[in-house]
Amino acid sequence: MNEFISLDEKFNEIKDLINISIELGEEEELESQHISLINIDAEIDSLETKNIFLKNMI
Repeated sequence: MNEFISLDEKFNEIKDLINISIELGEEEELESQHISLINIDAEIDSLETKNIFLKNMI
């Protein structure tokens, strides 16, 4: 009986570690997406600035 409890506890530990790994992966992906959004926003600002500059030249 103790063997089953020990195996069950170890299984739960492994399951917890897997869940933590998944959460960390999701967190990394969200951070990466956030950085991408910042870069896209900067690119849009740059294009808007160029557009305004070109309109003023005409």
